[in-house]
Amino acid sequence: MFSLKDCWFFNHSGHIIGDFKKMFIIVCIFIISFSNLCFSGISPYYSFELSEGIYLPNRGLWGYTTILTNDLGLVYKPANRHSLFTLFELRYTGPGLKRRESETFEQRSMSNIFMLQYNFNITKEIISKIRLNSTVEYWRTGANEIWTTGLYDTNNTGGGIELEVNKTGIKAFFGLKYSLLKFPNYTDLLEEYKTGSEEISTGKQDNNMYQISTGLYYEKNVITFDVIVQNYLKQYVIEESGIASKTQLQRDISAMVYLNRKESLIENFLDISPFLIFRYKDSNQAYLHFETFASTTPAYLPDYYDYIRISFGLPFNIYFSKTKSLTISPEFEITNYSSRPPRDQNNNIIFNQKQNNNLSIIYFGYNYKPDPSTKTTLFYIFQTQTSNMKFEKYFPYNYSGKYFGIQFSYSY
Repeated sequence: MFSLKDCWFFNHSGHIIGDFKKMFIIVCIFIISFSNLCFSGISPYYSFELSEGIYLPNRGLWGYTTILTNDLGLVYKPANRHSLFTLFELRYTGPGLKRRESETFEQRSMSNIFMLQYNFNITKEIISKIRLNSTVEYWRTGANEIWTTGLYDTNNTGGGIELEVNKTGIKAFFGLKYSLLKFPNYTDLLEEYKTGSEEISTGKQDNNMYQISTGLYYEKNVITFDVIVQNYLKQYVIEESGIASKTQLQRDISAMVYLNRKESLIENFLDISPFLIFRYKDSNQAYLHFETFASTTPAYLPDYYDYIRISFGLPFNIYFSKTKSLTISPEFEITNYSSRPPRDQNNNIIFNQKQNNNLSIIYFGYNYKPDPSTKTTLFYIFQTQTSNMKFEKYFPYNYSGKYFGIQFSYSY
């Protein structure tokens, strides 16, 4: 029998819950105190989104899950050409069906995000933006793991600049961004085992991330292009001898192209928004594969993390009235690794193949939107993934599952 105690809010304790209580109090004070500030050049912004549901995978345990996003912001315009925007976001993602390859169904995360952005209108058509941001992300891979002790907890601090050009029917932008990613709890367990020293194995995932972004919005069409370079600070490349290089640090390069078009097929009744995403990743890092913990002769696998990923979908909305609509969104994702071979059920490498993963998702959502600020959705999602990777002791690669529930959103 389902009870409120099964929900995430009532099922976790410690100082993390204290943060949520403090956040709730701040939100209440914010709404009451700043409701009239829009008359003095300050406009408050608040957004709340909550999903509660049940996930039912065909393997493993089913469970209840919660997804919560809470945004709190202010827009300040001291003069016509200047504006300042600040935002704090609190996000929680509970257990359930995942999209990332290295996640389990039981994994959950929480993020605290802060952003400060200054906008300056150079002309009526050109806007410059300067942004500072900080993100603290916590991960729990199991029910017994304590918050703030997760192996992949992340601190992300950085900033960026962007130039935006607006003309009739056209918007274009170009931006540069820098972030320092630090993993305070991460240790290389294999390195720690070999050296017997935890200090030597820490900080291996810390990296400097550089991003170039550009895009064009033309009428109903959108195209964006991003390039990300990650230079690792302490993670050296593994050589064929099985020993880490003393001079060459790991470097990952990723590129992404996004295409989207929004089209109204039948006015006030049917619209579609097809999209296509192309991702490419290249890394100079290799991988040493140990069949068992006691293995002494690992297999050397170069270019292990290189892949090409294509995602595409055809979301469409059917409008029954001004307040009620149906969203149907089929989506497909194909990932092909350039050099990584798959493994059989016994963790043996299949050298004459390359690993590939195929993910498909179909989303159904019945939406009720009584006013511009509020929306309630009853949703059902069916997700399935197939792969020639058959060793699934730690992460699922071949599965199907259902996820259904209710979502409520409010913005001010």
